Amino acid sequence: MKKFLLKIGLFFLLVVVIDVVSGFVFDFLTSHAKYGETYNNNYIANICTDDVIILGSSRADRHYVPSVVQDSLGLSCYNCGEPGCGIIPAYARYKMIAERKKPKLVIYEVTPGYDYFVADDYSKYLGRIRQYSNRKPVAEMYETFGDDMEHLRLLSNMYRNNSNVVQNLMDMVVPTKDYRGYGPLFGKLTEEAVQQKRETQVDRDTKSHKIDSLKLSYVGKLFADAKADGVPIICTVSPYYTPPTGDNEEYYFPIIELCKKYDLPYLDNRDFDGITGEMEFFQDLGHLNDGGAKKYTAYLLPILRKYINN
Repeated sequence: MKKFLLKIGLFFLLVVVIDVVSGFVFDFLTSHAKYGETYNNNYIANICTDDVIILGSSRADRHYVPSVVQDSLGLSCYNCGEPGCGIIPAYARYKMIAERKKPKLVIYEVTPGYDYFVADDYSKYLGRIRQYSNRKPVAEMYETFGDDMEHLRLLSNMYRNNSNVVQNLMDMVVPTKDYRGYGPLFGKLTEEAVQQKRETQVDRDTKSHKIDSLKLSYVGKLFADAKADGVPIICTVSPYYTPPTGDNEEYYFPIIELCKKYDLPYLDNRDFDGITGEMEFFQDLGHLNDGGAKKYTAYLLPILRKYINN
């Protein structure tokens, strides 16, 4: 019996040792990544002190070009948008950046489905920030959005990082162009593609109209924390290919009310003259291509100048 217990004890000790060692390995891979998603995430979480940051979903990631901001305003800019996500990683990223240096301006791209409507399971969003769950703002979000056992699973280095190993290795050796977080799209819509997408594409922004009070509360926390930090936020909805109809105006009421509460500018540019309806500026119905993103970012420059903290 003693021999059996000793073997069990040695097994668990080995698991702990492997987990501790894996933590050092993951930290090394992350901190030494030079390219891609790993570099981008590490930069945002541990390095970013840029003057202007962009937060939001893929429409943030694809629609705002840091080089245009930098070249015109002379301010550093980084795109912290995350495809398929919204307020959950956005809030965590703001808090991690603000711990080092308060930005001079935050641009927040509003996507109702990800920011305050009931949509995907929280685990999808939390997975984007799981490796930083030992950081206070992220740990607090896991307490709010995670399940009852999550805090125990997060004690494991392997659990926090198990989805990142292959990506981490690739991002050490496979060069990619640095767009300062921006994810450019270079395709163009065609009439045939527009028709197919209209018939098959589900509008993720509006597939659920039920308010998720937890997500919405974190939008409010972001606005309140930024206000307390003295950091201005501009909320914007960038162009869509298809002009919006009156039926979906109500989908934006929650963000409009929060902007009023915190006295924040809200720019509704879904129907944008010179971009909306122009196939040459879109990759698909909901995302601008690189040409459209540069045109839209350039349009925003005079507005950004008005709100930047000097």
